[in-house]
Parts: sequence; structure tokens; C-alpha cells
Amino acid sequence: SGCDRTLAAHAARLAASAASLLAADRPQAARACSEEALRVWPVLEDGFMQKARALDADGAVSTAPEPLQQLLTMRPRHEDSLAALLELQARGALSQEASTWLCHFRQRDSLPKGEGKNSASLGRDCEAAAQGVVGPDAFEDRPTEAYASWTVPAGVAARDVRVSFTPEHLTICIQGEVLFDSDLSQKVKPSECSWTFAPPDLSVQLAKCMACGAWPRWETLHRETEEERSER
Repeated sequence: SGCDRTLAAHAARLAASAASLLAADRPQAARACSEEALRVWPVLEDGFMQKARALDADGAVSTAPEPLQQLLTMRPRHEDSLAALLELQARGALSQEASTWLCHFRQRDSLPKGEGKNSASLGRDCEAAAQGVVGPDAFEDRPTEAYASWTVPAGVAARDVRVSFTPEHLTICIQGEVLFDSDLSQKVKPSECSWTFAPPDLSVQLAKCMACGAWPRWETLHRETEEERSER
């Protein structure tokens, strides 16, 4: 109807204003503008995109994925929102819950089904990543460093790998899928950590931090729960 067209056009102008405000480094005003656009026209795709960008620019990174998830739920083939989510994931900005959501979304809607080792392996790892831990296939504890490696499916290139280090957490994504997302056994020095990929082996080197004047021993890569520790 004519009324609907008027509302949709008004919402589009609000979303465009939000983009302009972001360009002018005014993320809070951009967020308000994008939220008003979505109030006027709740299915406006650009409204969701501008809201996510405004949240990210305003430092609310933990909530930035929400409008992108809403848009992908509504429009599963929306490439820009998927790309934005993958960028947040590559920066290590997704929570475990959001990473798991993205993992299952891509497994269901984006990855080919039943095409041999690549899809099957990533699907298996995706399910395990719901608990935050996959592998590693090999782990070695040394006095000042810890080493972990995974054998990844055929067809993966270095550009498909994203590794993020924080003092207490490691996140690894392969082709947008979460392979490992867990707190580490002990603290590390992110600036001295590194990773290498020589297909099919992905290797991670973790530089330990001293604890109470000594180098801690790592029994596992991830921080175990009491239950896991009692079962080992």
C-alpha cells in the first residue's frame, strides 16, 4: 500500500542517516537512528546492518552480533550479514554462544552436505565445538611453551584459518567454523604465541606465563572442569 511504501522509504532514509553518522564517528547517534529505522520498518535489512556496525563502533562488541543473527534468521542468504559475523569471529569478538550459533547456521544453510571428508569432518567438529573444545590431535607440554596441533580436512587453505590468542583463551576457526574455543589451562603471552599451517597440519605454539616464580605444567590444552579432571 501507499502507507507501507512511505514507511519503508522513511526507514531507508533513517538507515542512510545512520551510515552517515557512523562515517562522522558518531556511533551512539547512529545506533539510535538505526533502531528508529527498525521500529518504523522491522524488516529493513540495512537497519540491522547499520545497528550492528554502530554497536561495534561504540565498543559494544558483545551485542553487535545480535542484529546480524536476527537478519540471518530472517534472510538466511544475506551475504553481507554473514560476512560481518565472520569478521567479528576472526577478531575473536564473538561469545561462545554466538560462535556456536554461527557454526550451526553455516552447517545447516551454507556448507554442502555429504561431500566427503571436508563436510563430514567440519560437521563433527562443529558439534563438538558446542562444548568449546575440539582436539587437539596432538599436545606437548614443554618447560616454557605448550604445543598443540590439529589435522584439518582436505581443501582448507591458510586463508581459511583464523587463530585468536588472549591471555587465557584460544579461538580457532576453519572456514568460518569454530574448531576450538576455550579457556586455556594456564595463562599465556599473546604477543609471543604463534601458529603455522602446513596442510593438513595446523600447529599452535603457546608462550607460557610464570606462576609463583615457576613455569606451570600443562596437563591439557584447555582448562579442565573438576569433573573432567576427576575422569582423567
